[in-house]
Amino acid sequence: MSENWIFVDFGSFAVYWYAIFMVLATAAAACLFVLFRGWQGEDAAHAWNSVLCAMPAALIGSRIFYAWFGVAAFTGGWRDFVDLPSGGYAFYGAAGGILVALAVSAAVRKDSFVRRLDAAMAPLAAALVIVRFAGITSGEDMGFPVQTDFPKKLPFLVWSESEQSWNVWVGFFEGVAAAVILAVCAVFFVSRYVRHGKGTRNGDTTLVFMMMYGLSQSVFESMRNDSLFMVTLGFVKISEIVSIVMAVAAFVVVAVRYFRVRKNGWALAISCVCYAALLTAAVICEFKMNAVDLLRNYSIMSVSLGLMLAISFRLLLSGRSVAEGSGDGVPAKYDPVKCDRNPRATAGHTSVRHPPVTSDRKKRRSPSRGGKTPEMPLNDSETVF
Repeated sequence: MSENWIFVDFGSFAVYWYAIFMVLATAAAACLFVLFRGWQGEDAAHAWNSVLCAMPAALIGSRIFYAWFGVAAFTGGWRDFVDLPSGGYAFYGAAGGILVALAVSAAVRKDSFVRRLDAAMAPLAAALVIVRFAGITSGEDMGFPVQTDFPKKLPFLVWSESEQSWNVWVGFFEGVAAAVILAVCAVFFVSRYVRHGKGTRNGDTTLVFMMMYGLSQSVFESMRNDSLFMVTLGFVKISEIVSIVMAVAAFVVVAVRYFRVRKNGWALAISCVCYAALLTAAVICEFKMNAVDLLRNYSIMSVSLGLMLAISFRLLLSGRSVAEGSGDGVPAKYDPVKCDRNPRATAGHTSVRHPPVTSDRKKRRSPSRGGKTPEMPLNDSETVF
């Protein structure tokens, strides 16, 4: 693999293929965000304003994150920071900048911040698909070297000229995972904002992205050899820590929502204990990673994180199945306004506002041919409300 593929070389300045793919990823994410915001009912002009605010915020955030945890690459100070063509961007920094921009735009427009987040998750995943697969043009997202007799037959093994060895191309797995996350987030978003499915909630798409990306990326960051490390603890990869924290935060939100709906403390407690045990096993495998037991540790780590994702999805889907009276046959909370407008909404409820009308009373209330309702005496057994 030739690293840093050049698209056009002007001598003192060169345009790289990776930069072109970055622009395409940004454009794809922007168009998808405007489309999704349109499905939420926002005007396209306002959606594009949010995009224009998010783009510089993402650029600044990604550079700040990379400069803070990759201090060795910014020895020249501000000159290195503003030298954008030299590279040095971090996804979590970009995500933080987008988060701030969406919060500001939501405050200005007095709109729901969570709805904007839901609309941004699938576009982020789409951008990740392009960027991860394009990493092969820049020599990024490389993993540990391997010794095998058939390296050219596997799509995730590439030749590294800098290391002169066949390495695992982690970007291949990251791209496939991002494609899966894109599909799942799109399904959740359409279910909530297009089909208006019963039991769906605002924030489901954001939680799905946080759970899936956080747990999957924690494994991939462990495999990469170009990750950024923490300033104080040099052996700990910062992106791996952020991924785990993001996944755990999403699990906490899902668990709280599940308990508010289900009120099943025992099932939630068992899920939390299992989640904590699996997380502990994954952390132990990470700290005991070595060349001898590499395959075994990564297998245990991947299975543990996969089961954690399964537990999170179970709580998410179980917590939303009874919301708004869907899924478990549990009737929704009685709303007299909705019930008066829609008689079908009173199914499963007993209202005392309108007493049952007997056939005798129906006859008394029926108007006569003259257009007036004749006064009929009430029986002793009837009750006046």
